[in-house]
Parts: sequence; structure tokens; C-alpha cells
Amino acid sequence: MIKLTVEKNGYQADVKFPCTEKEMRESLVKIRAADLIPNKLYIKAVKEPLCMAGLAGKEIDLDEINYLAKLMDSFGTREEEKYYAAVGYEKTNNPKDLINLAFNIGQAYTLIQDIGNMENIGKTHYMALHGGVLPNARINEDFAEIGRKLIFSGKGTMTDYGLLFRNEEIEIEEVYKGQVFPYYSFDGDEAAVVAIGNDNIKEYVFLPCEDIAIEKAYARLGGDSDSYACVFAGFSFENREWQPKLEALLKQDGIFDMNALLKHVNQYDFDFDQLSTVVEYAGVVSTLDIASLAAHLDYFEIIDVYDDEALGKHLVENDSEYYASELVKEHIDYEALGKGFAENIDGEFTSQGFIYISNDLTLDDILGNDDGISHQSM
Repeated sequence: MIKLTVEKNGYQADVKFPCTEKEMRESLVKIRAADLIPNKLYIKAVKEPLCMAGLAGKEIDLDEINYLAKLMDSFGTREEEKYYAAVGYEKTNNPKDLINLAFNIGQAYTLIQDIGNMENIGKTHYMALHGGVLPNARINEDFAEIGRKLIFSGKGTMTDYGLLFRNEEIEIEEVYKGQVFPYYSFDGDEAAVVAIGNDNIKEYVFLPCEDIAIEKAYARLGGDSDSYACVFAGFSFENREWQPKLEALLKQDGIFDMNALLKHVNQYDFDFDQLSTVVEYAGVVSTLDIASLAAHLDYFEIIDVYDDEALGKHLVENDSEYYASELVKEHIDYEALGKGFAENIDGEFTSQGFIYISNDLTLDDILGNDDGISHQSM
């Protein structure tokens, strides 16, 4: 975790990272800095971690700090300690370098916390250099010798977390160049990833998200938002039928409306087949209308019948309101019963069966009341 005291016009607020956009706004609202894009503020103090004290006294983009904190959240305990040791060793004091250090910490540094066992030291160093992979047992590696060479190289620096070595054979890669954030899925619960940009630059947005996150992505890209295309870079769900539909809707209505839709389909058990049937029934084509249908999907009932007669028979067999004894059944006009039921509830036959709204609402009610569908916060 990173905890900073930020200041604007003499007013101060403590902000903990990582945080959501909503949490950041709540922290900044009392100093009237909640709506800044970017959230670039003066750092009055670094409360934790102490190794980042060099950030104090500077004006810093809090979105960079939040991205860094999310990267750090993915560290295990040993990797986190190695990162803190490297921050102090390098005297890193700006967000760009801190982010790049986080991306490179695995192989570029070795941290030894127990110098009493040369074989373990050798294994730790070998794993650092090879991305955490130990060789197959058949490969004859003298880990004790590797450990001795490392310890007696004289290149170690004692830190609060152990003996730190900069593995000079590993070049530090500039993953983050200071403008758009590198592709990184922090929690893996996104429905889809959208790339915003052109041939020269891209920013990745993980949907669904808070709309301000999209606004900030455009701000990092700079220039006129109309000059950047939006294309899907990946989906987390496996419904192949809806992926091209969503691609067409994104091109048609844009990323904000797509974000509104994906807020309502981002569940592992979401029924895309039912949504297809409801969209066919409603005859809608806009992303926001489809979002309204997805938000109210439980209001729709679908019966696996395809004509009035079959609908009438289904009602008699399955609905207690239409119960009839065996003697009466042979005299029922099932076609008329089904037709009357369909007309009374404004239902329709679709390619997937008979569909109707199962409460007192109408289709116009659902489509006319978006319940904050457009540009809402999560």
C-alpha cells in the first residue's frame, strides 16, 4: 500500500493506494480536487512506504501512483521486500521510474536474506536471473558455487531488507514511457479490454469501469478524442456470437455506451442467448437500449413454443391459472387460448420461442427508464 498526504491551496487530504476512482474522488473532494484530470497534486508527505519519501515536495499525477500501487499489490512478500530494497538502492523518486522498476524487479535484482546457506543463495540468484524457474533436476547446476560467486563478488549492498545485488547482465526495460499505461490486467474480472489509439500510441481500458477512467485514458492520449479509434483487444467471456455484435456496437455508439452495456453482462453466468431473444423481441439496435434490456433481463420470460396452439397447450399443462381436467382438455381451443394470451400480455413469437414481460411493466417502460444506464459510476 502507498499512503500520501496531498495538498491543494493549503488544504490537505490523505489518499491510500491502490484505490478505485470513486475512492480517489471521495478522498479529494474536501480539497476541491476531485474533478481534476489528470489528478496532478502536490505531495506534502509520504506516510508509507518510507522508501518512497523522495516523492514528497513534488507535484505528481496520482493516477501514476495508483497504477504503481496496483502493480505492487500483485507482489508476493519476498518480491515486495526486494522492490522496497531496490527503491532505496536506486534512490528512485519519480512515478515513471518507480513503475518501470516494478516491471523489472523480478530479474534485474537478487535479494539475499539468509547468507548462511550457499546452495539456497545460489538457487535464489538463479531463479531471479531466470524468471523464477529452477532447472530440471537432471541439469547439473552447482548452486553452492553460484552462491559463493555472488556473495564474494563484493557487489552486494546491505539494505533494511537484506543483501541486494543489481544483476547487471539484465537490462532495465522502459515498459512505461511516461504517457499511456502499459497493458496490465490487475484483477482479471473485466468483461472485455478496449484499445484506444492509433498506429503510434494506444491506451488500454478494462471494461466495465467507472466512466472517469475512460475520460482519463483519453486525457493521457492527448489531442482530439475523435482522432483515436476504439477496438476490442480481448474478451473474458466465450460467447462467440456476441463478440462480433459488440464490436459492431462499439464502432456504432462508442466506448462510453459500450461501458454501460458491459456493466450489466459482466457475470460469469450471464445468459447471452436470452439477451439475443429479448433484443429480437424488442427490435432495438442501440447499445444503450440493449443495456436497458440487459439490466432488466429477469423481467422477460421465454417459453419454448412457436405458435398459438402450442402456447395454449403449454398454459394448460404448466400454469395453474389455466388448469383443466382431462375431460375438459379435449374441448379446449388451444389456438384461441394461446392467441388471446399473447395479445393480452403483448408477447411475441421469436426464433427462440414465445417471449413476454412477466410483470406490469411494458417494453416502453423498460426502454424509457434507463435507471442511470448512461454514464453511470460502478
